[in-house]
Amino acid sequence: NTHRIPVSSTRTRTRTQISPATLLSRFLSPHGKILVVPTHHRPLAVRSDLSAPGRRGHTAAPFSHTCRRERGERRPRPPAPTLTCGPWLRPPGRGDVVGAFVFPQIKPSPATPTTPRGLLPKTKPSPTLSLLGVGCAARDQRAAARTRPPRPPAEMASISGAAAPPSSSSACRLRLRRQLLMRPSHLRLRAPHSIADLSRSSSSGSSHSHAPAPPLASRAPAQGGGAVEKDPIKLWDRYVEWLYQHKQLGLFVDVSRMGFTDDFLQRMEPLMQRAFVAMGELEKGAIANPDEGRMVGHYWLRDPGLAPNSFLRTKIEKTVDHILAFSQDIVSGKIKPPSSQVGRFTQILSIGIGGSSLGPQFVSEALAPDNPPLKIRFIDNTDPAGIDHQIAQLGEELKSTLVIVISKSGGTPETRNGLLEVQKAFRDAGLDFSKQGVAITQENSLLDNTARIEGWLDRFPMFDWVGGRTSELSAVGLLPAALQGIDVKEMLVGAALMDEETRNTVVKENPAALLALSWYWATDGIGSKDMVVLPYKDSLLLLSRYLQQLVMESLGKEYDLDGNRVNQGLTVYGNKGSTDQHAYIQQLREGVHNFFVTFIEVLRDRPPGHDWELEPGVTCGDYLFGMLQGTRSALYSNDRESISVTVEEVTPRAVGALVALYERAVGIYASLVNINAYHQPGTILKMHYYCSGSITYCCYSYHYICCMMQVSRQGKKQQERYWPFRKGC
Repeated sequence: NTHRIPVSSTRTRTRTQISPATLLSRFLSPHGKILVVPTHHRPLAVRSDLSAPGRRGHTAAPFSHTCRRERGERRPRPPAPTLTCGPWLRPPGRGDVVGAFVFPQIKPSPATPTTPRGLLPKTKPSPTLSLLGVGCAARDQRAAARTRPPRPPAEMASISGAAAPPSSSSACRLRLRRQLLMRPSHLRLRAPHSIADLSRSSSSGSSHSHAPAPPLASRAPAQGGGAVEKDPIKLWDRYVEWLYQHKQLGLFVDVSRMGFTDDFLQRMEPLMQRAFVAMGELEKGAIANPDEGRMVGHYWLRDPGLAPNSFLRTKIEKTVDHILAFSQDIVSGKIKPPSSQVGRFTQILSIGIGGSSLGPQFVSEALAPDNPPLKIRFIDNTDPAGIDHQIAQLGEELKSTLVIVISKSGGTPETRNGLLEVQKAFRDAGLDFSKQGVAITQENSLLDNTARIEGWLDRFPMFDWVGGRTSELSAVGLLPAALQGIDVKEMLVGAALMDEETRNTVVKENPAALLALSWYWATDGIGSKDMVVLPYKDSLLLLSRYLQQLVMESLGKEYDLDGNRVNQGLTVYGNKGSTDQHAYIQQLREGVHNFFVTFIEVLRDRPPGHDWELEPGVTCGDYLFGMLQGTRSALYSNDRESISVTVEEVTPRAVGALVALYERAVGIYASLVNINAYHQPGTILKMHYYCSGSITYCCYSYHYICCMMQVSRQGKKQQERYWPFRKGC
C-alpha cells in the first residue's frame, strides 16, 4: 500500500511520481501529527476513519483554503494518520494525499562492507523517527535534506531482495521491502506454543556416524528461547546475513524470519557437514537405497558427466536426444495419427499416478503456453467417472490424441486400469490404439513388453535408479513438456546450475542447506510442525501438491537407518495466494501454532509491454505483492515463522532450479534425521495388501491372467479374481 501516486510539485509545477508517505513526511511534526497540508490542487486531509466499517468508498474531506486562525477558529487536534489506501477509494488525483505509515528510518554508516558473496551491503543502522517512502522519482530540496536509509543494490526487491532486469516492464518492479521490514512493533517474548519453543538445539556431543541430533529431552535451550526477532534494526541485519541470491538463476532464498540462533547453528554444523558428505557419495554412485540395493542418480539426469560409468552417461544422453527428436516429429506432423483428418496430433492423454503424474501436471500448469502445439489431459486415478469425463472431453479429437502411459514398474494398478479404459474407448471408436500409444517404463517391464510386441508408436526408458517422485527431469516429465512446446533443455540447465550451487559446503551459501536447516529448526527434527506452501502465482498452483509428494513420501518413515522406530515426517499442504487469505490464513494467524510457512513469490507479473494499470501507477500485481507482504507481516507479528523463495519469472530454467532445490533439500534433511529418503515401504505394503497373490503374464505381454486378491473384511477373507486383459490369452 505504499504505491506511488501522481502529484504536482509546488516548486517545479511538473508532474512527478511521489509516494504518499514522502508527501506527508514534509508536513509532519516530530510526533507524526499533521501540521498543515498546503497544496494548490484540491487539498485533502487524511481521514483516520476511512477503513472503519460502513465507511467504504468515503472520500477525504477537503481543507478550507482560509486559515482557521484568520477565521478565529481553534484548530482541533487532528487524529494520528492511518493507512487509508484501499481498492474502494477512487483513483487519486493531482495533489491528493491518500495515507501513510510511520516507519523508523535508518542512517547509513560511512563504510558499507559487503557480504562474503559480495551481493549485499552490510550496514550498521541507527533508528530515527521519520516517514519512509518508496519509489520517488523526484524530491524537492526539503525532502532531499532528510537522512535516508541505505538503498540496497538493484538486485534487491520484494521479499528476498530480488529485482527484475533493468529492461523489464513495471510489472517486474524493483521492490524495496525494507519499509515493511522496518515496520515498528512491540518487542515481546511469547509464551511457548510447543516443545519446539522450549528446546531448539542439538547436543554438541553427537559426533558418531549416522547419528541424528539427540532427543528433545537432552537438548539445551537455545538462546533467546526461540522467540522470533522483533527489533527492526536487528531484523534488517539478520536479513542481510541470511539472504541467499543467485543472479544467474534469478532466485533468492530468505530464511531471516526463522528464529534459529547462533548456538543452534554451531551445534548443527557437524551434522550438516556429515550430510554434505552423504550427498557427495550419493552423486558418485553409492548405494543410497539399501532396501532395494540401488543407486540414486536423478542428479545425473541434468549432468550426465556425473554418472559413475560411460554406459549410464551414454544412455542418459541418448534418451534426451530421443525425446527431442520424437517431439519434433510429432509437433511438425512428420508422425501423424492414422485416422485423423487434421493430419497431425492435437491432444495428449497422459496416464499415470503419483510422481508419474504430479510432476508433468505441475510443469504443464507452470510453463505451457496459452496455445501449445498439443494440449494435455491427465488420467491419474482409477475413478471410472473421472476417466469417462476425460475421454468424453476429447470427443472426436480422440482420433488425433497421443496417449502416453507412464509406469516405472509397468504394473501399477491405477495406471493399468486407466490404460484398459482408454483402450476400450479406442476399440469402440474403431481406432487402433497401438498407432497412438507411447510407453515410458523400465526396460523389460510388463508395460515395456506389451508396447514392444503390440508395436506401439514409441517407448522411452525409465531408469531403476530414478524414483517416481524425483523423475520430473527424466522422460517422465521431459517428453510431455517437449510436446507442449516447453524448452526442456533450459529446464535441465536450471537444475544443473542449482545442483552445482547446492554442493557448496558453506551453509550460508547453499540454498538447499538453508531450507533443510530451517525445516529442522522449525520441526525439532521430529516433524512437530507442518509446512504450509503459499505460491503467490496462479501458474505455480500445483507446486504445493508436487512438494507434498516429494517431501512426505521421502521423509515419512517409520524406522531410521539404524533400525530404530522414529516415525519421521514433515507434513506439507497449501494452495495459492491470495486465495488462501480467504481460507485458512485465519487459523494460521490466530489458531493453533503448529506450522511454518514457505512463501513463493514471482517478480514479473506479465510479459514486457503487456502491463495495464488499474489506477495511476498501480497494477493487479501491486495488489498481489501487497497481499503477500501483508500476510507475511501479519503472521510474523504473531510469532509465525516463514521462509521466502523468490524468482524473477516463471521460466523453464527457474522451474528446473526449483525442482533441483527441493530435491536436494529433502536429501540433506533426510541425512540430518538419519533416514532413507529414497524408498517407500508404506506404498509397497499397500500394493501387497490389495494384491497379495501372484501376478503372471503370458505372451511376454502386459496381460494379467490370474491375480488372487485376499482382502480382510470384518474378519472374513474373500477372494476376488482379476479378469484377463484379453479373452483366450
